[in-house]
Amino acid sequence: MVILLPPTALAEACLRVVALPRCTTSTHAVLAGAARVVLATVPGAAAVSVQLGRAAEPAEIAATSPTAAQVDGWQIQTGEGPCVQASDTATTVLTADLRDDARWPRLARRAGSAAAPAVLSAPVLDEGVVVGGVNVYGGAVGAFGDEHAAVVVTLAAAVASAVAHAQALADGHALADQLRQALVSRAVIDQAKGIVVAHRGGTPYEAFAFLSALSQHRNVKLRDLARDLVEQGALTVGARATGLLRDAAGPRPGDEGGGRGAQRGRESRSSR
Repeated sequence: MVILLPPTALAEACLRVVALPRCTTSTHAVLAGAARVVLATVPGAAAVSVQLGRAAEPAEIAATSPTAAQVDGWQIQTGEGPCVQASDTATTVLTADLRDDARWPRLARRAGSAAAPAVLSAPVLDEGVVVGGVNVYGGAVGAFGDEHAAVVVTLAAAVASAVAHAQALADGHALADQLRQALVSRAVIDQAKGIVVAHRGGTPYEAFAFLSALSQHRNVKLRDLARDLVEQGALTVGARATGLLRDAAGPRPGDEGGGRGAQRGRESRSSR
């Protein structure tokens, strides 16, 4: 087999692809960066596209030129072509001339005016499962051979690593944001409980029960209610709502049994 690239050149290209998530966790940005590296690395390449997901129904596509985007679109519309076949079979697919390939007659009719007739498609695999594809377009008939396929397969493996890394980083950032929001919400709810205890008396547990009932009555999230309460520094519910919620949450702490205790107190005072 003819060696198109020195091993060091291919290794450096793979390293550039794998390093892309250091600059961004955007999947599209990683795909676009990978497409540019592949275009600069594969001899004879006129355009490149990199897709995430199955070629027939890709989740995302990044292309280095309108030519690649156009031929990708034709393959999606017809449901056939080297990209689709590579995705469906998890194998590398090569065509010398897309416009005259009997394997994909519908696509051949669409591609009569294609500026890049030669196509080399390699699946992006994650533990043997197809998660995307690298599609290289050549401006001349028969632009690619087996030696080009070996290079693209190696680059596709680097793309798989980069995409997995970017998605892991994005998931990690999302989880960190959720944890930060949870900690902030917990702190605000604790502050709101303190305001309720100062306003109504009782324990923090009773304050939490009161806030939960108030949240349900107002049909707002507990953290939003707590934030409003902390910002205002006092309870601002209407008299009717307050009465309903006090009934729902039980007597105010220290009321000595609620209505009966109050009634006994009034009777005692009237007998003096």
